[in-house]
Amino acid sequence: TDEDGPYDAAKNFPAVDGIVPESDTNRRGSITRNFTVIPSSKIRIGVWTLFSDMEHHTPDNSNNIYGVFSSALMSQLRLATADNIYGQPAFATFAENLNQYVQDESQHFASSLSANLKLNDEITVDGTFGIDLVNQRSSDFRPFGWGVNDFTTSQSDGSRGIGSRQHREITADFKGSWVTNFGDDFESTFLAGVQGFLSQNELSGGRGTAFPGPGIEVASAGGQQSLVETWLRNTQVGGYLQEQFGLYDHTFITVGGRWDANSAFGESFETAFYPKVSVSFIPTDAFGWESETFSTFRLRGALGKSGLQPGAFDKFTTFSPIVSTSGPGLQPENLGNQELRPEVATEIEIGTEIGLFNDRIGIDFTYWDRTVEDAMVSRQFPVSGGF
Repeated sequence: TDEDGPYDAAKNFPAVDGIVPESDTNRRGSITRNFTVIPSSKIRIGVWTLFSDMEHHTPDNSNNIYGVFSSALMSQLRLATADNIYGQPAFATFAENLNQYVQDESQHFASSLSANLKLNDEITVDGTFGIDLVNQRSSDFRPFGWGVNDFTTSQSDGSRGIGSRQHREITADFKGSWVTNFGDDFESTFLAGVQGFLSQNELSGGRGTAFPGPGIEVASAGGQQSLVETWLRNTQVGGYLQEQFGLYDHTFITVGGRWDANSAFGESFETAFYPKVSVSFIPTDAFGWESETFSTFRLRGALGKSGLQPGAFDKFTTFSPIVSTSGPGLQPENLGNQELRPEVATEIEIGTEIGLFNDRIGIDFTYWDRTVEDAMVSRQFPVSGGF
């Protein structure tokens, strides 16, 4: 797709001193590939791949005092002049706002490989490996002398900000299932698996303001410069077991548990365990009800735990830079906690489904309760605490 937006800026606002108003265009392209290989009746292998590319250009916009649309909303025609033809009361004229460039480019690649092996009629093994990569570059630019109507006083010598983001996600999931039937009355489904992921995010960028003259379009040429850089990685590995019993197709019981280890846990805490159990019972099938009034009746209940992991650097004692008249220094940022553990929620659910008049009317009822322990909150350490 190649789209041209509603701003025809270059036609209605010609270039002044070589400054061309920014257009609003959006170009996108993508391709996907998906195929399956079946070398035998027991093995199935699948490969899926995606690649997309996007380039977006627009003048400053959205809920922004320098945005083109918000600037138009603030127009007061009684204030109109030869240079401020729409009567903008503050910040910048409509024409000047069109000279602010916002650009964004991104490339996205994702692929997964899956395999399914059926050992026999009862045992099946599945495995999936995936990777997801995103490369993004953003920039905003005000050319030297962008205030062509001599109205704006904001960075009239120009500025440029750039940002680059690289995100990588690697996942793996392996599981096996064993389905056993004992006659027509009892069925057992056992499931075991291992999951893991690695997520890494890198951000870098900078800004330069006060260009020495026209024609400069790089941040490093600004008289005032600033930099930013962040790096974040999180790794998690978990395993799970689950057993489901089915009795006479009217009673189902599921029990299971999951173990998780995360790189964000403190040194004194290794793994988290989250158990679960659920029961479902259908009296209409168990007792052979043939009532048209109560055509279906089901009771269900579940109890389980789940966890919310801490932030990647929450367990560390960290500091942030500070600039003072005495020179550069450090100031406290995060106190850190080597006993940090996940936030654990215990959930209880009880409910029923009722079908009336041959299921023409359905009534559902659910009671749900959630209790959180070890809730994670960001605390301000007392300035008098000695840290």
